[in-house]
Amino acid sequence: MINILICEDEQRYQNQLRERLIKLSFLLDIEIRTHSFSSGEALLRMYEKRDKEYELLFLDIELPGMNGLQTARCMREDHDYEGQLVFLTNHSELMQDSFEVGTNQYLIKPVTEEEFEKKIRRVMQTIMKSNQRITLELVSGGFQILPVNTIIAIQSNSLGRKGGVIVKTAAKEFSAYGKMNDFLEKLENQRFFRIHKQTIINLEQVTFFDGEHVVMTNQLRLKVSRNVKKELKNRIMNTI
Repeated sequence: MINILICEDEQRYQNQLRERLIKLSFLLDIEIRTHSFSSGEALLRMYEKRDKEYELLFLDIELPGMNGLQTARCMREDHDYEGQLVFLTNHSELMQDSFEVGTNQYLIKPVTEEEFEKKIRRVMQTIMKSNQRITLELVSGGFQILPVNTIIAIQSNSLGRKGGVIVKTAAKEFSAYGKMNDFLEKLENQRFFRIHKQTIINLEQVTFFDGEHVVMTNQLRLKVSRNVKKELKNRIMNTI
């Protein structure tokens, strides 16, 4: 589920956005829920009392009263909005100012269906990736649900027939049951890569690769098998 905010004062553009978002959600096989507003003030009043988090905001720059840039600044600074932000505008020259409030994408009106799908598909795929979770069966008992993008590395830790791993995040390490091949199968579409028979890494958490070792964001230094060095280099380059 992706919760989406639309702040646009022209009803025809509100309707067009909803229709195109619904169509794209079918193509990506995801569920969405939209909530629309005609002014920045109305959006901020609702967001202050929100009962759920929103992952995507479409915001018209030329709004009556508080404009889109002012609204975005309040959302970011006063209400700690950390989701994706897509600006809409009739004037391309206004887009330069939008980068100061952390825009992730922008659309120049009138927006073609092709451009909308091309740009917003990437935005929604980013949201889906950040929302994905994996469940660990802990050796200590119980289960731990982790956001996939918080995992830095998974290393083999023999625990008998059930298999065993150490799952490392920036905050903690988890000793869990499971086999490396099973984890790789679950994560292979999430930019994870097996650099050694005993180690899987999150490519988005790599900060350095010298051809022999990778260094991760938590300063963990890991050896890379000789037979995967070339492929690893290519995967890292494609992740940037």
